Order: sequence, then structure tokens, then C-alpha cells
Amino acid sequence: MGVEYALHCAACGYHNPHCCAGVEAGMAVTLSTVYCATCKQLYDVPVLDHGNGFTEIPLRCPRNKAHAVVAWSHPGPCPVCGRPISKLGQSAIWD
Repeated sequence: MGVEYALHCAACGYHNPHCCAGVEAGMAVTLSTVYCATCKQLYDVPVLDHGNGFTEIPLRCPRNKAHAVVAWSHPGPCPVCGRPISKLGQSAIWD
């Protein structure tokens, strides 16, 4: 089962209520958090499909596949201002 967390930046007010904050695996898929510099946003994207075998999925921005993304995990910088971001606690458990 995977876990999602609420993330908050006290410096700029950025808030992401549902973020894996790293890598989390469920029954069918593994998600990884990525930072998109163009969107200035954190996204959880599939990186491994557990369906028919284990198929790796390249990291990409879910809004535009041309955007460059990098893997992100907590503790990492805020995607908007670069200051420390807080993990407020679990917001969901998924499978």
C-alpha cells in the first residue's frame, strides 16, 4: 500500500494535499514524486506498472511531456520558492 502526505511551505504558502513525497508502491503501480521546473509543481507519476510483469515508465510531467522533470523526495525544497517544505502527515493510504 502506498501513502500520500500533505505538504506545506510556510514561506510561500504552497500546499499539496496529496503527495507521495518520494516513492510509494501499491498493488498495480509504483509512483514517484517529480518536480517540474516549468509548472513549479510536485506531481506523483507512475514509474513502474506491476500489471503484466514489471514495466518501467519514464519520468515525465503529467501536464506536458516536453517539460523537464527530476525525481523529488522529502525533505526537499519547495517547488515554488526553494525553501524547506513540511510534511504535515498522512492524507491517504492507497492501493
